Amino acid sequence: MPTVDDDNKIDPNKKLTMKICSHCGYYNKADAPKCIKCGFDLSRAATVTKNEAIADKDIVPEAVDLHKGDEVKGIKNKYQIVNSIDKGGYGLVYLAQDQEKNQYALKVIEMRKVLPNEHQEIRKRFEREFEAGQIHSDYIVNSMDKGSLQGNPFIVMEYCPKGNLRDQMLFEWNHEETHALGLDMLRGLHDLHTSGIIHKDLKPENILFNEQNRAQLTDFGIAGFIKRRETQRNLMGYAKNVFGTAIYAPPEQLNPQQAFKIMGPTNDIFSFGVIMYEVFTQGHLPFGSYQEFEKDMPGYYKRIRKGKLTKINKIRKDVPDDWQTIIHKCLAPKYKDRYQSANDILKILGQPARLTPQYASKDMFGKWSLRIMNGEEVGREYNLSKLADAKEQNLLTLGWFNAQQPFSNDIGIVESFTKYISGRHATLERVKQKNGSWLWFIRDGQWYEKNGKMGWHLSRNGVLVNSTDVKKSGHKLNPEDIITIGDTTLKVQVEY
Repeated sequence: MPTVDDDNKIDPNKKLTMKICSHCGYYNKADAPKCIKCGFDLSRAATVTKNEAIADKDIVPEAVDLHKGDEVKGIKNKYQIVNSIDKGGYGLVYLAQDQEKNQYALKVIEMRKVLPNEHQEIRKRFEREFEAGQIHSDYIVNSMDKGSLQGNPFIVMEYCPKGNLRDQMLFEWNHEETHALGLDMLRGLHDLHTSGIIHKDLKPENILFNEQNRAQLTDFGIAGFIKRRETQRNLMGYAKNVFGTAIYAPPEQLNPQQAFKIMGPTNDIFSFGVIMYEVFTQGHLPFGSYQEFEKDMPGYYKRIRKGKLTKINKIRKDVPDDWQTIIHKCLAPKYKDRYQSANDILKILGQPARLTPQYASKDMFGKWSLRIMNGEEVGREYNLSKLADAKEQNLLTLGWFNAQQPFSNDIGIVESFTKYISGRHATLERVKQKNGSWLWFIRDGQWYEKNGKMGWHLSRNGVLVNSTDVKKSGHKLNPEDIITIGDTTLKVQVEY
C-alpha cells in the first residue's frame, strides 16, 4: 500500500496537502518536484490532505468471496446474494435481490488485484461508470445503487437475464433481429455520446439483453482503463491494448500517441461496425480471424490501419445493401471518413434519434456554461458569461489545472493521472452581434511567448467538438455541443 514516510510527519492540527506519485503510489510533500522514492515527475501529481492520505493508507482491500444468502449493504438499500454470475480478471458479478425480491446485478472490483498506486484512479473511474449508468436511457444498463465491500467498490445495476451478445452469437440471427440489434446499439451510443461519454470498450461482451430481449450497453469506463494501464508492447513496438479490445478498436486507439488525441464518437462507431459485421456474417471478422490476430498482431494492426478488410458480401451475399454501406463506412481507417455520430446512421435507417436542433436567437442571449460530463470533476460547471464579465474581456483561456499556479488559466481542467491536456490548451472567445446577442467560439491553442517569440501555439493533442477537429481559426459553439479534450468531455449549456 502507499506509505507516508516519517519525514513527512507534520502538526496534526494543520491541513497539509500531499502529492501522490502516480508511478509508485508514494505520498510526498506538496512541494516535492519528484517522488523521493522512485524519482517520478510530480508536476501533475494528484494532491490529497494528510488526513485523506492516512485514511487511504489504512484501507487494505480484502478478498471478496460472497455466497448465497450473504447480505451486502449499499447506500440506498440492502441486497442478498442469490448466486455468482461471472468472474473476470478484476471484477466479480453476482445476482442479488432486494427485500422486495427485485433482482439486480452486483458488480465488484477486486482492488487487491490492482496496483496500490492505481487505487485512487480506479475508484474515480468506477464512480464515473456509476454516473454513466444514471443516464436516462432504455438502451443503457442503469445503475441503481453503489457501495463498498471490504474496501472494494461495487455497483448495483439492472439485471439482464438474457446474457450478452457473445453468448447470443451461438444462435442464428435473421436480418430482422440483426437490424433491431443495430438500432438498439445505435440508440445506446447516441444517448452516451450526447451525454459526453465515449464507451471506449464496445464489444459483444458489453452488450447485454434484458427480459424483453432488447440490447443494452454496459461496462463503460473501468474495464477500458484497466486494459490501458496494462498496455504492453510486442517486439514490433505496437500496443497490444489501448483502451478497448484490439480486435474491436479503431486504428487511432492502437496508436498510443493518438489514443487521446482522437477520442470521440467515431471511436465507438468503428467498434459498432466490427460488431455488426460479426453478427451479419455469423462470427467472421472484417480484418481476419482471432487466430490470425494471435499469430500476427503487427500484421493484423496493419490491415486495420490500411483498411484492408474482406467485403461483407464476400462472406454473406444477402446482407441488405444499406447495411453493407453502413458497415464499410464505419470501418474506414481514417476517423474523418466514418459516420460522425450514431444519429447519422439512424437517419439513414429511417430511425433518427431526434431532429437536428434549430437554435433560436434567444439561445444566444442566455448564460453560457460548460459542464464536465466525463473527467475527474464530473458535474463541475464553468459559467462562461460570468467569467468573461468578471474578467472584462471576451477571451477565456482553458488548460491543464496547475495547483502551483492555479490562475494560469481561466478554466483549469484537473487531470491527475494522464498527461493529455496542455498547460495552454485552448481559447474561448465571445463575439457580440448587432442585436446584442453573443456567439461563442473555441480555438485550439493560445497566444503566448514561446522560445522568446510571441505567437499562437497549438495544443499538444488538439480539441474536438462533436468529433470535428478544432483549428486555431476557431469553431462556433452551439448549445448541447460536446467538447473533447483528452479524456475530458464538456457539454455546452445555455440558460435563459
